Amino acid sequence: MAWRSLEVKELVKIEGLYSLFKRRYNKGKNFLGEMHDFWEVVYVIDGEVIISADENVHEFKSGDIIFHKPLELHKFNVVGESGATMFVFSFAMTGSICKNMERRAFHLDKYNRSIIKNFIEYVEYNARNCPDIESDESFGDILNYFESDDIFLQTVSNYISRIVLSLASGSNALPKTKTH
Repeated sequence: MAWRSLEVKELVKIEGLYSLFKRRYNKGKNFLGEMHDFWEVVYVIDGEVIISADENVHEFKSGDIIFHKPLELHKFNVVGESGATMFVFSFAMTGSICKNMERRAFHLDKYNRSIIKNFIEYVEYNARNCPDIESDESFGDILNYFESDDIFLQTVSNYISRIVLSLASGSNALPKTKTH
């Protein structure tokens, strides 16, 4: 039997990591916005949040995720009575799939929720010894603690790639509708 090698094309490449945090916000928290030259993803773990991306405004609840492309003005307002917990990560990304993720927001299905749940658990497990961790419910940007840990950084990159590839592949995640 002759073995045949299949070429693997790299559709997405995570070239750098900028931030990685999980934060609990009280109702009424109004983040006035920012814009930067890298991607940012916001995943709502629980609560209700209004998130805007340039001129698009979305109502988010548990299981919703948004991709902010580079140089997109984004802001949020926590509107849920019990506040909201969000997992946020930002990164530099290249590849042919990038265009597919611009201005995208999704309600994650069970499969995609399991990917991001594993990602969060991985970060929480590794962050347990970081001195600035307030609690499992909320922690600030922890990347500085891992800047020389190539295994941690590669694993985070792999999780981000997996989320991007899963959502770009047309999985069962539902696109979020925009509000006016």
